[in-house]
Amino acid sequence: TDSEGTYFQRREQNLGGNMATVDFSEHKWMLLIVDVQQGGINGLAEPHATQFPRNVRHFADHLWNRHGVAAAVIAQHPSPDVDILSRKAALDMCGLDVLNVRPHEKLFIKQQDNAFRNGKLERALRADEITGVIIAGMNTSACVTASVLGALRANFMCVVAHDLLADTTEPNNGSPDWHLHTLKREIEAVPPFGRSEAEKRTDNLHMVPSSQILMQLPISPRHPQSPTRTGTYDCA
Repeated sequence: TDSEGTYFQRREQNLGGNMATVDFSEHKWMLLIVDVQQGGINGLAEPHATQFPRNVRHFADHLWNRHGVAAAVIAQHPSPDVDILSRKAALDMCGLDVLNVRPHEKLFIKQQDNAFRNGKLERALRADEITGVIIAGMNTSACVTASVLGALRANFMCVVAHDLLADTTEPNNGSPDWHLHTLKREIEAVPPFGRSEAEKRTDNLHMVPSSQILMQLPISPRHPQSPTRTGTYDCA
């Protein structure tokens, strides 16, 4: 019988860019944009500080306009009271002007790395019948890793756009390969809760370029996956 470690390695091709086992038509998707906020962006060197949020914004708009996949914007803020503010006040307080959040995009506020920590994000995704999440954002070595693991533990299919990741420990933002290998290293460093989680990490996790995601997602009628609600929630 394979150990959890060897089982994880046995399906390593999923983590290296092979999308052959992902059938996008079998899932309803949402893009999770993790912590693309002014405070984090300030830790990147130019031109990455300017280009990175623009690239994420372009990807989110393309997903919405061409494929009907909406985005959930996830922001970190230390105060648990942010979720009682108006949406505009929460956007301002979290420094989300850098992302130019669209009116149809959901907003979630978290206090810890894992956006799935207290279950509110998961419940909102379930309410919209989401079964797969596409993840972009920062930092690769912290909040992205924690949120990817949270998504897997909640049994979502998880596709990471590894060319749409950033990390302030690498001010020049590294290459997509740097983020790919960093994310793989960080995920492998966290012991699975058990065999079931080890299987989820291999079967449900894929790391690929954003261009490949756009090529494989089906073209949809306008906004068939429009979220049923908008608002601000405390996620963690």
